[in-house]
Amino acid sequence: MGGVPMRAGHIAEDFPSVVLDDEVLTAACVVARGSLPGVVVTGSGGRPCGLLPACDLVAGVVPGFVRESPGLARVYDDEGADQTVRGLMTGRLVGEVLPDTRFRVVDGDATAMEMAAAMALLHSPLVLVRLADGGWGVVTANRLLACLLPPA
Repeated sequence: MGGVPMRAGHIAEDFPSVVLDDEVLTAACVVARGSLPGVVVTGSGGRPCGLLPACDLVAGVVPGFVRESPGLARVYDDEGADQTVRGLMTGRLVGEVLPDTRFRVVDGDATAMEMAAAMALLHSPLVLVRLADGGWGVVTANRLLACLLPPA
């Protein structure tokens, strides 16, 4: 870090987003194709209104009865799992599965510890950053750790 304070606005990045009215399958494709820890969710005006972590997308494709009895997951072969996943994602909108507790915003001058605390509080691999110019960025847990750890 070389004595220069690290601030959220310095390490925030542009990040892919989906809209509340997009299908969950669209969000899952954005996350999977980009190998992302989640995706920003925006409202109709393009303003961020949430973060959808990949773990929540994964949880959303597990039928309730399998969550209650994980041993039942064994009965699904790959084809059955694919059909179940597509069935549970197709037609469902991002707004229906967006967790309301996984949305944290920090200012661009937030410190590394403030970003880490926001992520830890909500068990989220993402934190949304309000930039000084009025724009938005995202800091991922991977990016934060990479900036905090000494070079190998």
